[in-house]
Amino acid sequence: MKGPWRQMETGNRAPKPRADRPDVSASEIQDFLYCARSWWLRRDQQAAIKTPEMTAGTQAHRLAGEFVAETVVLERMVRACAGLTVLIAGAIGYLWLVR
Repeated sequence: MKGPWRQMETGNRAPKPRADRPDVSASEIQDFLYCARSWWLRRDQQAAIKTPEMTAGTQAHRLAGEFVAETVVLERMVRACAGLTVLIAGAIGYLWLVR
């Protein structure tokens, strides 16, 4: 058998790391899913230099995160109001039918 699985036959279950393809950690995957461009810049070692663009990008991401958090709160409030409206309409309909 050829390839990386050959090591399993000899008893060594872990494949040897490759220099041309460095390991990616779980936190790096999370960073990539959040912002692929930011992950790439950090991975490329260009992000080590603080530039005005990087600072502006960090601020833009922070503002976007705050906007999403506010949107979630507003969505929950709208759902609660909609549920309350349905309950009130049901109570009015019940009272109208009973009378």
